[in-house]
Amino acid sequence: MRERRQTGCTGNSDVASEARRRQEDERLVLQSIYGDDLVDAMPNAWKIWRPLDLILHLKPVGSASVTSGKIYVSLDLHVKCPATYPLSGTPLLLLENVKGVARKDVEKLKQTLDNKAMMLSGNEIILELCQIVQEFLYERNKPPEGSFFDGMLQLQAASEHERKRQRVKSEQRAVEDVIEFQKKQEENLMWRKVEESPAAVTASSSLDDAACPRIFLLPQTLNFEKGCGFFFGLQDRELFISEWTFIASAKSALHSFKAFIASLNELEAKMRLISQITISQPALYSYELLSVQRNKLTPSEVNVRIIFGQNINASDKNLPSQIDIFETDMMLLVRLATQLLNGLQLLHDNSIAHLSLDLRSVWLTTKRNFRLSDYFLR
Repeated sequence: MRERRQTGCTGNSDVASEARRRQEDERLVLQSIYGDDLVDAMPNAWKIWRPLDLILHLKPVGSASVTSGKIYVSLDLHVKCPATYPLSGTPLLLLENVKGVARKDVEKLKQTLDNKAMMLSGNEIILELCQIVQEFLYERNKPPEGSFFDGMLQLQAASEHERKRQRVKSEQRAVEDVIEFQKKQEENLMWRKVEESPAAVTASSSLDDAACPRIFLLPQTLNFEKGCGFFFGLQDRELFISEWTFIASAKSALHSFKAFIASLNELEAKMRLISQITISQPALYSYELLSVQRNKLTPSEVNVRIIFGQNINASDKNLPSQIDIFETDMMLLVRLATQLLNGLQLLHDNSIAHLSLDLRSVWLTTKRNFRLSDYFLR
């Protein structure tokens, strides 16, 4: 009985030693093939022998891929071997960190590997299992179809469209800036010429009797009509410019211009209001220029210049000089009433209080229509 027990122990030792040797040899082969893609799932810090417990990071086999070397799929094959492997028993196989492969395909691969392991029981099988996995990955190494790939393409197209849109918007803004700059240059040139031109008539120095605005005779003058102003021509428009200059000094300490200053401040507020309103009514001329120049403004001394321009065409005629037209065409009276009422209605709708209007505020156009001026300033 004692001899039989010793023989049995010797046999078990030989089997364990053989299994260990063959596992170590297989590990060396796998290490030489996969290099850093092979790692121990449980590092052996104490140098105690343990059955193979390996993780192999696997990619599509070969380099002749239809995707020109790009890798879209991969997975980790985790192999846990029993102590008697490969003499007996089969390893436990796990598929981990799967990328780019559908779940149902992974399940089919797992079943294929388990069947192959059972079929090759008694042999080293890890390398052959790795080759099966790599062939499997090779067949599925294609760009992903569906939301991710399509989403990337759509994102790229949207990004390109946004870049084009921003470029067009930037170019349009640049053109608008150039037009605005040219407009300001024209207006600055106009004011400079106005200021440099000699005056034909100078306003009164008394605030109580502010005379008609100065009349400037410029090379750009198109036609002068009765009234206190002049026509000034720009590239594509004509303006009727009017000006008042108030110059005065207090004669004694008892006199003060505070009331005048208050009225001037109120006027400026109204000028800002009218400048923000777009006049689209054909029966009204719009105010294109509104400016108050305070050269000096104190309770005891005043030197103020008020300039404004209306878009009155040089060919339009002031009504007092054309009053006889109604004798030959009485229907013009109906047109006059209708068009001026439309203009006044727009002023009321925008809460703009008009001044006391008279015949000098009415103009006859070349198309025999009537338009209203001086409804805000006169």
